[in-house]
Amino acid sequence: MAILDRERKAGGLVVHLEQEGERVVVRAWGELDATSATGFETKLREAIQASSSGVYVDLGGVTFIDSIGLRILIAAATLSHAGWREFSLVRASVQVRQVIEASGVEDLLPLVD
Repeated sequence: MAILDRERKAGGLVVHLEQEGERVVVRAWGELDATSATGFETKLREAIQASSSGVYVDLGGVTFIDSIGLRILIAAATLSHAGWREFSLVRASVQVRQVIEASGVEDLLPLVD
């Protein structure tokens, strides 16, 4: 597993990228909201461009997500799928799961345990 960059604070969120085979794993801890949105979106785009087959987004450490965070995940999934890459959420926290399920976007943002 190669580390693509060091942890980076984006507002109240820490984001870390790792290469795992042909996939890139994006790990995040903290709050995904308006304060951290731009930095998180930038890291997701980097991950999609660096991956030849797909991106896993580990949101197990995310303690809060708002509609802006959800919009960023949907946009990243759409971008990833347009390039024929997989996009999956792994280890989503309870808070993230609740927002995704309440929004009805599970098909676009598949939750993998």
